[in-house]
Amino acid sequence: MNRTNQLRLKGIAMAVSAAALWGIQGNVVDYLFRTTDMTLDWIIITRLFFSGVILLLFLYMTKQRKSIFTIWRNKRDSFTLLAFAVFGLLGLQYSFFAAIKHSNAATAAILQYLAPSLLLIFACFKAKRYPVKKELLALVLTFIGLFLLVTNGDITKLSISGMALFWGVVSAFALCYYTLQPMKLIQRYSSTVITMWSMLIGSVALSLKTNPLKTGVSFSISEWVLVILVVVMTFVSFYLYLASLSFITSAEAGLLTVIEPLTAVFVSVLIMGIMIGNVSLMGGLLILAVVMMMGKSSAENDKQAFKQKTG
Repeated sequence: MNRTNQLRLKGIAMAVSAAALWGIQGNVVDYLFRTTDMTLDWIIITRLFFSGVILLLFLYMTKQRKSIFTIWRNKRDSFTLLAFAVFGLLGLQYSFFAAIKHSNAATAAILQYLAPSLLLIFACFKAKRYPVKKELLALVLTFIGLFLLVTNGDITKLSISGMALFWGVVSAFALCYYTLQPMKLIQRYSSTVITMWSMLIGSVALSLKTNPLKTGVSFSISEWVLVILVVVMTFVSFYLYLASLSFITSAEAGLLTVIEPLTAVFVSVLIMGIMIGNVSLMGGLLILAVVMMMGKSSAENDKQAFKQKTG
């Protein structure tokens, strides 16, 4: 195996590990919601703030420390970063964990992955065109999957709460914004720097709504270990995903993130004992199959463009 293939496999392993950790930490948070008095705001503030601090320390110990504060010298980019931190990263985190609180980690993760179909609709709208046959098929299958997921085949009632559906769909829109909005910032600055500042700003912004020191949560030692584990997994997963982009294309990395909901479903059903109806599960898997199909097509286009550029 040549060095190029070795590096590509390294990137794939990093992206897969990051996605799996996202799926696992969703279930850990789900467990804490079910067994403790932990609030939604508290866990989001805690994981974002301490993960941001860890990233800041990490950056300071590397060659990137000179670029940590560069973005604040540009007023326009500073405002863009603030908007992304509050409406992008914090919006995504809040809506996703709210969906977990009102349902479970597996359902929340699958609903979030409606985002690729929403991005496709946005791309068609922006280009002022109708979807081609393959794209239209993907959209139809996505909404069939969503229907099956939320009804479990019974059209007279929802198999999940209205709040779970609401926050799950919001998280999908937030993921679209999170994907599109920071592209210019990432081109000018390090993606790690943008993530770090977004985590810190997001945690501070939410602290204006809820003081984390006055929430009165009480944990046992084992529960504190789980909270610390969530923080560590947050930092490690973001680092691995960002690092994987040095070895594989963004489209390939995006395709591999489908491991997150698959991991979430596996852990929820087989380890946490969460009951998901067979029809709902089929609907969720249909959504993920469409995501994989769309991601594979995008990854192939990226690789072809790279070959033309370097060949």
